[in-house]
Amino acid sequence: MDSFNPEDMAPSFCIGQHESNRKNPITAAIVQAAHESNYDMLTAPITTEAFHSRILTLLGSNPNAPLSPAANGTLMTTDNIRPLFIPPLTPADSHLTPDETMSQIVGVTSSWIDLCSPDPLIADISRQVFMREVAYAAFCGLGYLLIPGPKLHHGDIHAEGVTYYARAIQDAINLAPYIQFHIWMPMPSRVDPFGTWDAWDIIRRTCKYHSRLVVALSMPKHLPPMSVQSRWYSEPVHLLSFDANTFIKNQKGYPVLSKTHQALIGRFMRLRTSPWILLCDKHYDPTPHLSYLRNLQQRQPSRSAMERFGVGYQDYLQAPLQPLTVNLESITYEVFEKDPIKYKWYERAVAKALSDWASEGKPTSNPDGRVVVAVVGAGRGPLVSRALQASVETGVKIDLWAVEKNTNAFVLLQRHNEQKWGGQVKLVQSDMRSWKGPQLVPTTIDILISELLGSFGDNELSPECLDGVTHLLNPVHGISIPASYTAHLTPIAAPKLHADVMNQSISNPAAPETPYVVMLHAIDFLSTNQPSAAALMNSKAPIPFVQTTWSFEHPNQHIPPQLPTTSTISNSHNVRRTRLSFPVYNRGVCHGLAGYFETVLYRDIELSTNPVTMDTKSADMISWFPIYFPLKTPLNVPDNGEVVVTMYRQTDDRKVWYEWMVEVFAVEGNEEEVVMSGGKGTSPAAGNLQRQPQRSRGGRRVRVGTSELHSSIKEGCLM
Repeated sequence: MDSFNPEDMAPSFCIGQHESNRKNPITAAIVQAAHESNYDMLTAPITTEAFHSRILTLLGSNPNAPLSPAANGTLMTTDNIRPLFIPPLTPADSHLTPDETMSQIVGVTSSWIDLCSPDPLIADISRQVFMREVAYAAFCGLGYLLIPGPKLHHGDIHAEGVTYYARAIQDAINLAPYIQFHIWMPMPSRVDPFGTWDAWDIIRRTCKYHSRLVVALSMPKHLPPMSVQSRWYSEPVHLLSFDANTFIKNQKGYPVLSKTHQALIGRFMRLRTSPWILLCDKHYDPTPHLSYLRNLQQRQPSRSAMERFGVGYQDYLQAPLQPLTVNLESITYEVFEKDPIKYKWYERAVAKALSDWASEGKPTSNPDGRVVVAVVGAGRGPLVSRALQASVETGVKIDLWAVEKNTNAFVLLQRHNEQKWGGQVKLVQSDMRSWKGPQLVPTTIDILISELLGSFGDNELSPECLDGVTHLLNPVHGISIPASYTAHLTPIAAPKLHADVMNQSISNPAAPETPYVVMLHAIDFLSTNQPSAAALMNSKAPIPFVQTTWSFEHPNQHIPPQLPTTSTISNSHNVRRTRLSFPVYNRGVCHGLAGYFETVLYRDIELSTNPVTMDTKSADMISWFPIYFPLKTPLNVPDNGEVVVTMYRQTDDRKVWYEWMVEVFAVEGNEEEVVMSGGKGTSPAAGNLQRQPQRSRGGRRVRVGTSELHSSIKEGCLM
């Protein structure tokens, strides 16, 4: 029943059929008929009505049993009671049997039990029934269980009831090690849009973000605001259920889904693991609804080039590269070179720089009038090819040098120079930091080109590398491409990533303090540009607040002189620190920080991974994924709260690492409009201002949570 195939051009739907009152056993013939009707799976109750009746009889014979329900419909006892033992199942209690149909069935636990009940007798009976059902489902070989969510009807003891429920789920996960548990949660009401999510958060925290605990989401006729939808999108939703009330009728009287429902399905179906769809209680005539969903599947747009490239990388943790100490494999270079935007923008930047050089009549460093261009960190040569093409386009002749330390990549550069570049390029096998510059005619470099940026801009040591070659640049007219870059941050909810980090920490204790390169997909931005009241009226996802952390410029005018007692230069000028404040309108959980970068290649030619600016600066660029700074322990953030991030870029002249800490504040009193102010990102070189959202507060800020100071020093990038 796996619906995901990364080779598919368009997402495929895995559709199941659910009957709340299914009374007959599911046979191989029924499964075959369902497949012929275009269903992929069926649900089946674990136990029968006979079992339900037997439990009610046992309960009625218990002298401690309540005789009537309370006003809210809950059976209640207050005295100390003797537990009621639920006997094992009998053949009459379940239609399931271990056979070939089990792989096509999702088991459903009983909806009449109440694991949240404040009544100790009802809660204990419910727990016993639940565990009996889970144990039998595991024995039969079921791989998936659909479990009705907690009954949130106990008023003031709401949280206590959910905790009871969560404890039972945790025990069930341990009891059935091969079953995936789908907690069937309704989409929230307008009274408390995040109330259902709160319950889910308690359940998954109690179960320690277990990989076999996922969400089945019941779709209402009217969807909640996009802020709520985005929150659920970040969760492990593996099933979407629809009943008759979810559909509307079109002009011809056929059932269809609203545009907003279609958009929600389309968004979920582009996840790496797309959810199944469950049609509920369509036993009178399910054909029109099923036909509509199959038609909707056929109308899904094909995956874009970027989606096809990234589908295997979605929410997949990758350790950042160590480019200065590890020689990259050819396949790694090849992945980078598939980017349709990056090298085109680089070519534009080089062409513009050459045109400006010629039009402004600048003297060249080569006496023969050619502009001296050096590509440092040339890899397999894509920037070399682009520089040559820019020279042809502009008619400005260049003296081109390519420097590469990777001895294996250097072999390919030599072959390219013979077969593609006509021997026009002077090749140097060297670390750029130890290169002495053009030697045939000792001179300086006019245009220095590099592609050393990492997911956070500076995390692969672009500042340190370019500092080591800056002294070779023409001191008057020299141009660096890129000219500058800035790092950016925002807090996110990322439960899937947190679960993966926790799993990795079993074998790698440093995992929770390692920044990861990730194609972020199933996340929720905690800090956005919309107050929750405005978000309720908006059908579009609010734009995240992504703030500038720090910046670097090249050529760097603040490189300190070489120390008299050593042959190296101190790297203290590349230390950075920042403290940023993010308003959070809707409560949530902060699992970590998402990091991005923007770079100015030359003048108005820029690249960006920042979700706020990437579409206008470099849409469809795939060379860089964001970076993720995890938190060891997630932090709860209240409604109208504030997340404050403190971050450092540290160095000991042997390696570079990051340190980060997150604080959460609740704000007492009235809030006023968000105002913009100067940020606190600083460097020893310059105290540049940043735009940073802050609140004008009539109330008092109260710290309600603080992470420890995380440090990636063990996984630091070696210089």
